[in-house]
Amino acid sequence: MKIMRKEETVKTLYQKIDKETASLRELWMERMHFAGRAVVSNNKDMEMYEKMCLKIRTGIERQKHIGMEFEEVLNRQLQLLLSDWSCREEHHISFNTVLREAVRLVNENIVNSKRHKILPGTRVAEQLEALILQMSDVITSECQRLNTWALLGDGTGTQLISKNTSKALSKEELIGADGTIRACDLLQLDQLTGLVTPCPDTVMLLANKYFMYVPEGYFLHPQTGRVLPIAGNVCYDSTKSKLISLTDSSGGYQALLDAVTLACEIQMLEVLKENMAMQKSAMPSCPQKQLSLLMGAVDDLVKARARSWAHIIHTAYNLQRQRKEARQFANSGGSIGMISFASTGLLIPAVIGMQIPDPGGSDLEVPILGVEIDRATGQLIPVAGTMEDQNGNGLIPITLGARSIDELIGEIGPVVGARIDPHTRIVVPITQSSRTSLRQKPAVEMQQKEEDLYIALKSLLQEVSGTKVNCKFQKVEQKVAALDDIIDSLRDCAQSEAQRRCTQESQLASLMPTDIVLLISQVDKEEVEQQLLYLAMAHTFIEKVRQFIHKMCQEEVHQRGQLQKCINQQETFRLKHQQVQPHHWPP
Repeated sequence: MKIMRKEETVKTLYQKIDKETASLRELWMERMHFAGRAVVSNNKDMEMYEKMCLKIRTGIERQKHIGMEFEEVLNRQLQLLLSDWSCREEHHISFNTVLREAVRLVNENIVNSKRHKILPGTRVAEQLEALILQMSDVITSECQRLNTWALLGDGTGTQLISKNTSKALSKEELIGADGTIRACDLLQLDQLTGLVTPCPDTVMLLANKYFMYVPEGYFLHPQTGRVLPIAGNVCYDSTKSKLISLTDSSGGYQALLDAVTLACEIQMLEVLKENMAMQKSAMPSCPQKQLSLLMGAVDDLVKARARSWAHIIHTAYNLQRQRKEARQFANSGGSIGMISFASTGLLIPAVIGMQIPDPGGSDLEVPILGVEIDRATGQLIPVAGTMEDQNGNGLIPITLGARSIDELIGEIGPVVGARIDPHTRIVVPITQSSRTSLRQKPAVEMQQKEEDLYIALKSLLQEVSGTKVNCKFQKVEQKVAALDDIIDSLRDCAQSEAQRRCTQESQLASLMPTDIVLLISQVDKEEVEQQLLYLAMAHTFIEKVRQFIHKMCQEEVHQRGQLQKCINQQETFRLKHQQVQPHHWPP
């Protein structure tokens, strides 16, 4: 840490000298009646400037081309997403139209049963059967469109053939519900990949009904029981450190949401089929129970659809935002402004990632991570500099992904940006740990204090409400006073946290897009309001307890006075009684 402080001192001294030199250069230019900010001192500087300009122009043109290509890709993705949304709307309308009719029919049957106007069971069953067939067709079409074959009891790939019966085997005959292998003569577990693969000489059934030995490089899909080539149908899941299948409801989060939604629609069919079977049977049924099951399935479907649609809307929003940024990138080529090049004073475009001589004075080339406005001159200055290597190798450029110590919290983390210290005017790294720790540590501490406060309030309530016997109000008063201090402390902490988040939001505004900053901080105000409301309610409870204790103490004093008065009356009565008794003299 001492070495880092010395390096910061040297940097500060260098920047002061550089600023004074720039001021003298400006003064000299004014004396010589030069327009502009500076002049090139020699041909070597001019040659270096021209080479840098050529390099930057080439890079900007290349990045403009990349931006145009990326924008075209995003436009195509948006078109596909809009087309997919239209198909989803059509499916939603078709399914809901039939579903509403089915729910209406069940409700009508319940109302008629209450009025003892019972329709023939076969008639209701026939109507439900027609609706179920329509819904089944709609679900089948959507499953086929989304390639969710597993929900239809089918799947992509081929079936394995039993060696004994020469018949196609189902998934249940091959593997158990927990993934254990049942057909040990046909399947084996590959210890290297973790996939269930066919044994040698295993036969599969092709689409043309011909038999064929399973080639090498095939695996068994755990959800469908079908055999597929490994190439192109599996991917590596880094969270679970194993290979997973991509085909049939395993191809991403949206595919999972689609599968859940369709599974809820299929569950709806099963409830309606059960209702239809009850109508056909001669056994007495409970229509209210059937309606409850049906409405429960409807609620599950509504929640599943809401999750799926929310993810699609979020994806569309991200694509639109990325397309806007790609268009800006295609227009600017990544240039974020004009900065002064080295000591020449000539302007060059500032491009994120562009290597420039270290403004801090080292001999290193450092990448530009952003720009800021110099308040003294009103000009853009590059956010680029050096930091101490964690392996003890001296100064290294501040680059994204490198590990560094964050000065705010003193923890090591990956670099995600850089900023200019407002006091020292030195470029320092911003780490991922600072963004998470600064936000999480106060929140965790506040939650723990609020939990402790809740437990203390609950214990106090039990003590004064008679749950605990032999309640001593003097001790309760001491607890109330302590809790009052805790509430005041939590209120101060909540207000300090609100101010800290406001300051952090202004810092993040210079590092992140506006919509990302709003997404991160959109609940900050509401969270602080909820915390203050909770503390206000706790304070009100404390005041009520204090009033209760005061009242009970007054009542206790009153009761003691009444008791003492009663004792005094008894003593007076005893004395009067002794006075009126006849005296018996001795003989």
